[in-house]
Amino acid sequence: MRLLKITKIPSIWFRRFQIALCVLLVAGVVWSMLSAQVEVVLARNLLLYRAESVWRVAANPGGGQLRGRVLSSDGAPLSGASVLAAGPDGQTFTAESDASGAYTLSLPGGSFVPLATSAGYDDATLRAGPFRRTLMVVPGTTTQADFVLSRTVPRVQSADRSIQFGDEAIVHSDIAPAGGGLPFDVRRRGFTFGRAGALLGGSYVYEPNAGGAYPALLFIYPCWLYPCSTIGWDLLSTTMAAQGFVVVTFAPQRGADLEADMDDVLALIAHIKAGQLSALADTSRLTLLGGSLTSLHVWRVAQLAPPGALRGIVVLGGISDLFLIRQRFESHLLLLEPPFDVPLSTALIGLGRPNLNPELYARYSPVYHLDALPRVPLALIHGGGDKTVPFEQSPHFAERLRAHSIAHELYLYPNQEHYLDLENINDDERDMLAKVVGFLQAALR
Repeated sequence: MRLLKITKIPSIWFRRFQIALCVLLVAGVVWSMLSAQVEVVLARNLLLYRAESVWRVAANPGGGQLRGRVLSSDGAPLSGASVLAAGPDGQTFTAESDASGAYTLSLPGGSFVPLATSAGYDDATLRAGPFRRTLMVVPGTTTQADFVLSRTVPRVQSADRSIQFGDEAIVHSDIAPAGGGLPFDVRRRGFTFGRAGALLGGSYVYEPNAGGAYPALLFIYPCWLYPCSTIGWDLLSTTMAAQGFVVVTFAPQRGADLEADMDDVLALIAHIKAGQLSALADTSRLTLLGGSLTSLHVWRVAQLAPPGALRGIVVLGGISDLFLIRQRFESHLLLLEPPFDVPLSTALIGLGRPNLNPELYARYSPVYHLDALPRVPLALIHGGGDKTVPFEQSPHFAERLRAHSIAHELYLYPNQEHYLDLENINDDERDMLAKVVGFLQAALR
């Protein structure tokens, strides 16, 4: 009987293996804590939120101040810039810089990552070396905090030859807005286009089945199941085309990578403007429409689109202030309806605590970027029974628009829910449709 000979690993190699393993583990932890990759950020914030149930720092009573200046990268003072800080529960504190770029912001005691915004510049938090600087506000003291903002690099997307059309169909809507004329047949074609290595599908273009030149509407529809398709919104798209518009539809395809979604929409706008989607579209009259969670895309794209690209914006049941939504969530006042309650709550937690992770909250909250919005007609529509996006979001946005003398239309329907549901249309929804059509006709005449 032969015995297997076991060779002993030399201790020096074993120690080297242990050291290498420890280095890899430490590097992995450091990378996961510092990575800006969206999926990693969301996972990290979810873990931290769970840990807070075991260990939570008590609030610091009393308050202090931040004081400093907001400057451009070339040292020029930025007047009218907003300085923002949020508490762990989402309560926001804001101040505006004066002609010399100076500001003073009162805050409760605690840890904050303040942020500055200004039209034409990227949002900026304070930094010390390569790492984020978290400020500790000590009651009764004043902390110096200066911001340096860099000019926004234009996100230019151009039309290429990637548009491919699918089969064509003639579709019809029997729905007309209150007091409107009779609808007529609509031509529908599916299309795909490519950008950044992805083939983007599930989109359609709807054209009136008659000659002429028609204003163009770009609908950004929500997506709940990948791969996304906008065919589930076919009746609304058909109805709007029947009212005398060329309707182009799109649903975000990139999951958590919202900024890639924005570039996709900007590329689609370039295709529309180049006349590649429809020969009937008057591309000088393009309006952007969306609602629910894709309101994030609408308002962000409105800020990024080339000047003069858009002639109007319509948002139904949209988000305007993510800090306020987080505040309602922490107060157990955010009433979300299944099946969206769990994914929306998880996504909100994944953004991180607002006092330490304000960037995404601010970036996708148009109330803090009013000066960056194009001065085009705006329409906000919301139902009082909305359990996906809180009803207060639109009145809150309208109040901020009024305070900044920005013209807009606000249509509220206390008895309506989240969507404009044309499948079971009622009097309120017919009135809502009439308001949208009338607004667009006035804005695009």
